[in-house]
Amino acid sequence: MAKKVKSKSWLLIVAIVAFSSWIYQRDSEFNEGFVGQGLNDVSELKVKGDYEVLNGCSLTKNRRNDGDSFFVKHPKGETEFRLYYVDTPESRYREYANGDTNGKRIHAQGTYFGGLDRETTTDLGAKGKRFVADLLGSRPFSVITRWENVFSPERRYAFVIVEHHGKQVFLHEILIEMGYARIHTKPATMPDGGNIKLQLKKLRLLEKSAKNAKLGGWQ
Repeated sequence: MAKKVKSKSWLLIVAIVAFSSWIYQRDSEFNEGFVGQGLNDVSELKVKGDYEVLNGCSLTKNRRNDGDSFFVKHPKGETEFRLYYVDTPESRYREYANGDTNGKRIHAQGTYFGGLDRETTTDLGAKGKRFVADLLGSRPFSVITRWENVFSPERRYAFVIVEHHGKQVFLHEILIEMGYARIHTKPATMPDGGNIKLQLKKLRLLEKSAKNAKLGGWQ
């Protein structure tokens, strides 16, 4: 009798493991298939207004590069660009010479994602930073900017268009869709003239989908 019970227990364990493995594979396939589905191809984008398009750009390695701010080599030289609309978490906790830290910013970022602690928040920031470095470092991309200062002329706001899952898409939208960034920082009229309210609405829909799929900081 004991042998039969033991045998049934092992069968139950095997069944549970097999089912868990199936669930994991199903969710992984869903998440992989989900990424990129909510993004529009902007390869035929008609740029309006005072925006300038810089094609054939490449990422420049710099210790200050992050998920939403990075140095770019372009036809006119080299510039540190900052993405409109999004803020990726800090990739590590820092203490500055004047005694300040980035602790409050990390706390605000973690709170946005539902109450992540400091370590989890900076880990998310590091993942976002690596994702952007790999994406922009693997192929040429385009920058659309009107050279608007980010506090000083040393950094300029911009939109970035890069190939992702076979489409030309906005980088800031990818980051929201994958749960690597929060909707935060300066918005702007879209390069094709699209208004800010409509873009924010789209970003909130992408964010909702990321939450449902438990991607990035929404896991």
